[in-house]
Amino acid sequence: EEFAGTDPRVKLVRQKNQFAGVARNNGLSHAHGKYVCFLDPDDFFEPRMLEKCYVAAEKYDADVTMFSADIYNQKEKFLYRAYYLELASRMPQGRAFTSDEILDNVFMLLNPWTKFYNRQFVLDNGLKYQALYSTNDAHFTMMAMATARSICAVPDVLVHYRINRAGSLQDTKAKNPQNVYEAFFATRVELEKRGLYERFLAPFSRKAMESMLRSLEDMRDYEA
Repeated sequence: EEFAGTDPRVKLVRQKNQFAGVARNNGLSHAHGKYVCFLDPDDFFEPRMLEKCYVAAEKYDADVTMFSADIYNQKEKFLYRAYYLELASRMPQGRAFTSDEILDNVFMLLNPWTKFYNRQFVLDNGLKYQALYSTNDAHFTMMAMATARSICAVPDVLVHYRINRAGSLQDTKAKNPQNVYEAFFATRVELEKRGLYERFLAPFSRKAMESMLRSLEDMRDYEA
């Protein structure tokens, strides 16, 4: 509210809480710039994050621009590196590349906040977030990576992912334990519909099994 009241570039959109996926779709419907970026409210970001992504996306005419992240431990008050969040630093540098070139890792990171998208690419491919309590970003991200014509990577750490925050989604996933299955099932259906399933079968299967096993490990009550 403070920024929207003092900066005409900032637009505040209100809606009934229907979880993050619906909010992101709503934000996308209001966007009119060339690029879009979906960020979470509890993380924090480098001041030049959008600038660096914009420069790279323009230079390489990329549909998706990836960047790296690290982790901020809210309880201990310190930052530390995480290998899996530094995926962008291990991607081809200085050029655009295709999903086939990174097939083993194409679905490794399903979060929305390490990606920067060409908005027209998102619209042309009908990409939408799912209206799920949790794992609502997986379907969108997988379909974006599978359909992208060109991808580029900014190796810098541009986002700091906050963990150990009371009430975070990671602590409450047991409320909807089936969401992770619904996300991957919908993605399989869409990949098949677009004739892409066989092409991405190996990385999709690995990520589906990894995510569902991790989800089971996160459940804290027998019923879930």
